[in-house]
Amino acid sequence: WAPVRYKGLNWAVISEVAQEEVNRPVMQLLQIVGLLALLAAVAVIFVSLRVAGGVTEQVDEIMQGIAKVEKGEYGEQVKVTSEDELGRMAGSFNQMTTTIQDLIESRQKEHDELQDSIIRLLEEITELADGDLSIRATVTEDVIGTLADSLNLMLEELGTAFVRIKQTAEQVGSTANILSESTGELAGQNNNQASMINEAVQEINLLTGAIREAADQANQSASFSRESSQVAAEGAKAVRETSQAMEAIRGNVQNTARSIKRLGESSQEISDFARTINEISDRTSILALNASIQAAAAGEEGRGFAVVAEEIQRLAERAAVSTRQIETLIKNILGEITEAGVSMDSSIQEVVQGTTLSQNALARLDEITNRSNEVFELIQGVASAAQQQADTTAILATSMGEIGSISLETAEEAMGASVSMQEMAVMGNDMLQAVATFKLEAEDQADDAPAEVVEADVHDA
Repeated sequence: WAPVRYKGLNWAVISEVAQEEVNRPVMQLLQIVGLLALLAAVAVIFVSLRVAGGVTEQVDEIMQGIAKVEKGEYGEQVKVTSEDELGRMAGSFNQMTTTIQDLIESRQKEHDELQDSIIRLLEEITELADGDLSIRATVTEDVIGTLADSLNLMLEELGTAFVRIKQTAEQVGSTANILSESTGELAGQNNNQASMINEAVQEINLLTGAIREAADQANQSASFSRESSQVAAEGAKAVRETSQAMEAIRGNVQNTARSIKRLGESSQEISDFARTINEISDRTSILALNASIQAAAAGEEGRGFAVVAEEIQRLAERAAVSTRQIETLIKNILGEITEAGVSMDSSIQEVVQGTTLSQNALARLDEITNRSNEVFELIQGVASAAQQQADTTAILATSMGEIGSISLETAEEAMGASVSMQEMAVMGNDMLQAVATFKLEAEDQADDAPAEVVEADVHDA
């Protein structure tokens, strides 16, 4: 229905439609949607079954391949059943197993070759136990070849060393005989030298005693000078501390004076405020009096106002009394502040004079300290020079005594060395016999040049 107004009257238009006809389009749309949903569900189920079947088959193949790899079977290949990510994964797995199999075969081959090289090297060096240093190991291109090359180099160096040992042993025997004769003559000369050194040591000891006595006296003078310098330094320190304290007092007094001045200014301001309050209370009292007069003129109606006016007048009188008391108190405070300011100015002048006197005394003490230090340094230099000279002569005496002792010891050692040289000749012969048990390949090649070098070393020694 719908409202209609016609010629000032309200009308209503009514239309009737069957319920089945209204719902028919909706029902048709619902049937179409349901059919489409059913078809879509069937299609999704069909595609899911196909995809799940392919994925399951490829995953089973990969899992079987992994199980074989865990058992050590790297030669088996996984069947590729799809071209998606799982198929590519299966292909990569096949490449990995192939690479692992090739690596295992390569490592096994290298291990076999290394084992053969070790066995061959052991067979070649077994003759070393019999003293044959002329053998050489076969050099290959693997790690054992490097070891064999190092072993060959070591055998060459060892052979050359044994040849030089043999030559050295021969030269030791001949040189020991020559040194045995020379050490006998050296022992006699050292005995004469020891006697002369003992006489020189006695004279040096006398000189050392005189120098030490002079050094002791210089050290005593230096000690006295040092004590004087320390006393002057302590006095300067005390005066400096006193001066610093005076400066601090001066600063504190100046700060106090400024505070007192600010206090006086504040008190003056308070006095002005109190004067203003007093004037206000006087005016308030006059106003209260006028109000009381007007309230009395008003009669019965102004009685309440008169009570208030009287109370205001009493408060004004009390305020006036209080302000007068405050003014009196502030005047007393200002008087005391003025006296304190005068006293502080006097104290500042005294502190300034004390600071000046302290600075003058400090300058004099610093000058005394400097002079004392100069005297101490001069005396200390004399004492140090005397002490150094005494130490030098003492060291010289000690050295001469040690030289004498060394000369005696040298004489004894020379005699012992003569015996040792004879024993060394015997040891050289024993060494030649020991070296002769080894078979040396480089013995003939090293006969000339090394012998000259060793002989030159012996003569230089």
